[in-house]
Amino acid sequence: MPRSLLLVVFPPLLALTLTGCGSGGRRDTLRVRSTSGTVSGSMAPVVGGSWMVYFASEALTGAAGVDMNGDGDKIDEIAVAARIDKSGETYLDVAAEDAAIADEHIYLVVDEAEDGRDWNGVNGLGDRVLLHWYKKTRVLEFVDTLEPNPGPVELVAIESRVYYSAEAVPANGDDTSLRRVFNDSPTTPQVVENQAGGGTLDAVLLGERADLLLLGVDETIGAADRNGDGDATDTVVLAVLDGREPAARVLNLGLALRSQDAGIGVRSEAQDDWTVAALVDEAGQGATNFNDPALFVHSLVPDSCAGTPDADTTDQVLFHVSTKSFAQGTMLPVNTGLVGDGRVVVVDGYVATISPEADATCDLNEDGDFADTIVRWIATTGTDPAPPREPAELHAVTTGIAGGSMGLASLEDRFVAVVDEAQDGRDLDGKAADHLLLGWLEPLDGALAGWTFAHQDPKKPFIGTGVFEDVDGDGLGDPDRGASEPYASPGYMADEEEFGRLAVAFLESLPGTNPLVPSLNVNVDCDLVLKDNDLTDALPIWLDFEKRVLDFDGFGMALDSVNPEVDLGGAQAFFRVSEAEDSYDHNGDGDLADIVLFTNPFGTCRPRFLTTASNLPGPAIHTDGLRAAAVFVDESLDGEDYNGDGDALDLVVRSFEF
Repeated sequence: MPRSLLLVVFPPLLALTLTGCGSGGRRDTLRVRSTSGTVSGSMAPVVGGSWMVYFASEALTGAAGVDMNGDGDKIDEIAVAARIDKSGETYLDVAAEDAAIADEHIYLVVDEAEDGRDWNGVNGLGDRVLLHWYKKTRVLEFVDTLEPNPGPVELVAIESRVYYSAEAVPANGDDTSLRRVFNDSPTTPQVVENQAGGGTLDAVLLGERADLLLLGVDETIGAADRNGDGDATDTVVLAVLDGREPAARVLNLGLALRSQDAGIGVRSEAQDDWTVAALVDEAGQGATNFNDPALFVHSLVPDSCAGTPDADTTDQVLFHVSTKSFAQGTMLPVNTGLVGDGRVVVVDGYVATISPEADATCDLNEDGDFADTIVRWIATTGTDPAPPREPAELHAVTTGIAGGSMGLASLEDRFVAVVDEAQDGRDLDGKAADHLLLGWLEPLDGALAGWTFAHQDPKKPFIGTGVFEDVDGDGLGDPDRGASEPYASPGYMADEEEFGRLAVAFLESLPGTNPLVPSLNVNVDCDLVLKDNDLTDALPIWLDFEKRVLDFDGFGMALDSVNPEVDLGGAQAFFRVSEAEDSYDHNGDGDLADIVLFTNPFGTCRPRFLTTASNLPGPAIHTDGLRAAAVFVDESLDGEDYNGDGDALDLVVRSFEF
C-alpha cells in the first residue's frame, strides 16, 4: 500500500516525511443524507448495515414541541427508522431508550412509563419491554419484558439475532435469564441455556468482544455460589456466551469481578475459542491474596521490592483462560499474580494490564514513589511463565488520555503505550522529562523485550514518519545523512485497533530533537501549503507496522482539540477538524468558527470534506464499522437548514455510506 512520502516544505532547510498528507476545502465529497428530525444529542444513533435508528426530540421539534407518541407530554425521545443507502425514514412514534439492528430488523428498548403504554398487558406501566419493527410489516410488535436492572449493555446484535436479559426468573433445569431472538421469528424469544448441569442462572450483559458475549452473574439472585468461594454474596461473576453459535450455552468462568466495568480483554483464537483475561477481585474471590509471592515459582516484582511482599486481599489480579479448553475441562483460569486496574489487553500468547504501584506494594519503575500506574505483561503459554520485572522496562502510563485506552492498547499483537515521562521519572526523548511519549513493545522478544520510543528509520524514508535534516543545503531532507525526528506525543489513543490500524492524535507541541526542526508534526496540506505557524495542534494519525517499524499514516489537519477522536471504518479514518485551529474555512461559509467532519483513506492523501459537524462530546461518527455511519450536525454552525423545518437552529443527524 502507499506509504508516507518525502515532501519539501518550508523553511527551505527542512524536509518532512509527512504522515501522508493534509488538505482543506470541499472536494471529492461523499453523499451525505439528511434526516427530518431534531435531536437533543443525549442518545447516539444506532447504525446497522443500510439502516439506522436515531431519536427525535419531542421537546425540540417545532415551535412548541410535538407529542409524537400520544402520551400527553412533549418530553420523549422518539425512535426513527431511517435508510442510509437511499432516502426514506419512518417515525415509529414510541419513546425508546436503546436500539439494535439485525440485518433490516429493528429492536427497541422501551420504558412503558415514559411511553405511556402498557405494551405487555401486565403490571400497568411498570415494565421495560423489547419491541420489534420490520420494514415490510411496518408494525411495532411486543417481544418480551426486559430485566429491570440491566448491565452496561442491554442489546447485542450478531448476524440475524439479538441477545438480551429478560425479566423472567429462570426456574427450570439449566435455564438462564438470557434470551436470543431470531429475525425469522422475531416475537418468539428462545431461552439461552446454562452449561449442561449448571442449573439456573440469572445474568446481564456486560458487553461483547469479537462475537463473545460477556456476562455478569449476580449470586444474590437465587442465593447460589457461582465462583466456588463458599458464599453467595458476589454480585458480578464472569460468564461468557459464544455469539457465533446460534445454539450456544452459557459458560460460567467462575471469576468474581469488582464491578460491571472491571477490566476484561478478549482475543479470538479460532471460530470456537477465545482467550479471555480479566481482573479478578481478591475480596470477592474468597478473600484470597492472589499476588502472594509464595504462590509463584518466579518473582513478580523487581528485587528491590523483595522485602515488602503483598499481604492483603484488596487487589484486582489478572487471570486468563481459553474458553474452549475451559469448556472441555482441560484448563482452569490461570492466576498471573499481576495486579491491575481498569484495563486488560490480550495479544497472541500474552496478556497485559496496568498496575497501580500502591496495590503491588512496590515501586516498580524505581523512581522513588508508589504513585505510578505501570504496564505489566506475561505469557499465556509455557510452564510457570515469569513476568518481565526489570525496572528499566516498567514504564508509567498516562491513564487519563482521551480514547478509552487508559494508556495501553495493542496493534498487530504488539503492545502500544503512552508513557508519561514526568510520572515515570525518566527522560526518554532527550528533552525535558515532561512529555507523553508513544512507545511499543514486541512481547515475543521474551527476555529481550524492550520498549521502543524512537520510531523512525532514517535510511528508509518511505517507512514511518520522520523529519530529516537538510545536510547539503539543497532544501531537501537527507534521510541517509540527516538526523531523524523519532519521537511522537499522543493526545488521544483509541482503545482497540480496527482494520489493522490504531487511531491516535499526535501533538505538535512535542519539541523537535533536530535544532532545525520545530516539531514532528507540521500543519500543512497535500500541496505543501502551511496553514498556520503555531505548534499547538493535534493531528490525526492511524498507526500500523511495517515489519518492526511503527508507521504513522495521517496528515496535517488540526483536530478539534476538545473532541480529538479519530474513528476508523471502511478502510478510512474519520475525524472532526476545528476550522479555527486548522486556520481554514473548510465549509466555505466565510468564517473559521465551525467544527467539520473529514475522512481520508488509509493509504493515500485524499481528504474529503463530509459535512459540518458539532461539538458534542463522543466519537466523530457512530458506525457499525462496516458499511455506513451517522454524525451529529449543528445547523447553527454553517447556517444550513438540514432537516428542512424552516430554520437553521437545530441539532440533526446526517448519514452516509463508506
